[in-house]
Amino acid sequence: MAHPTFGWYAAFLKNVVVPNFGLFGLLTFVTEIALGVGLLLGLLTRLAGLGGALWQVNIALGAYNVPGEWYWIWALLIVPQCVFAACGAGRPLGVDGAIRTKLAPLPDRGWVTLVRLAT
Repeated sequence: MAHPTFGWYAAFLKNVVVPNFGLFGLLTFVTEIALGVGLLLGLLTRLAGLGGALWQVNIALGAYNVPGEWYWIWALLIVPQCVFAACGAGRPLGVDGAIRTKLAPLPDRGWVTLVRLAT
């Protein structure tokens, strides 16, 4: 918080995150594990890619003004996540392919539509 990128983000960190550090630490751990498992197993790859991109944007907001920071690194971390979100990379070898095969005969409405969008 010594080098805030935006005033509103620094205020959010100072007034919400720091007082609830234990909760946000647990949420960070669970989120990073879920994103990693999703991408490694090809499980809900589009959703994991979108979550990973948003996660990297959050980290970039917090670290952008830090002296000596490599500003170009954020694009290198965000773009692959967007590719995962856009192309559904888990279909050929991941769990997403098995899910889509099982859902193929079902009509495209309700929760089936949501799962198809996420895989």
